[in-house]
Amino acid sequence: MPVLSWAGGAEFALRWSSGGPVSADDAVTLMGLEGSRKVTAYEVEYFTVLAPPVPTSPPAIGRRRTRSDGKVELTLKYRSPQAFGSGFDTQAACALGKDTNVKVETDISVLQTLQPSRAYSVSCEREAKKKVLDFPEAMRATSMGCKNRMKRVTVGVFKVEEWQLPQGRLLEVSMPGNDTPQDLALFMAKVKPLLDKGVVLVDRSKSQAGSSCS
Repeated sequence: MPVLSWAGGAEFALRWSSGGPVSADDAVTLMGLEGSRKVTAYEVEYFTVLAPPVPTSPPAIGRRRTRSDGKVELTLKYRSPQAFGSGFDTQAACALGKDTNVKVETDISVLQTLQPSRAYSVSCEREAKKKVLDFPEAMRATSMGCKNRMKRVTVGVFKVEEWQLPQGRLLEVSMPGNDTPQDLALFMAKVKPLLDKGVVLVDRSKSQAGSSCS
């Protein structure tokens, strides 16, 4: 049985492909984030998943993320412009196998207009250490044909990711919090140095950008 993790939380994010810092480390320095830096590296592959996940629009995207130390994370993510109701069948949607965790949150992205855009997500996650993890055969998962490299620098609650995609570099800074004006203001204050440096914001999510193999 999947374990539901829900505290009404949110994740604030800002993404850019050009202008401003060209690396995660440079972005951390420019933002003035203080504290020790934890650096991790991943290889990320995306999948189309045809069945049996719950039908949504857009459809669920599968992701397999392999960390440099051998840890493997398998994720099935649903995103919607509307919040998922109590009728969403988590058990059917997240049938990835034993010890699957389910995270429900609001994704708040800062767009080119500097206005926040909200999407609602359900993430089904399963992890293993130094073990091959595949989607269940019944899900008919098919690789989208490319693997991406990602470096993450974590400082306190902030994560700065540097992605190497087929179409070029993508950077993202994110912060967990609650969907409140106070937390949005805090995030905007932290990313202001990036905006002042002229970052060119990207409106697509990481899943959309990373799963595009051309």
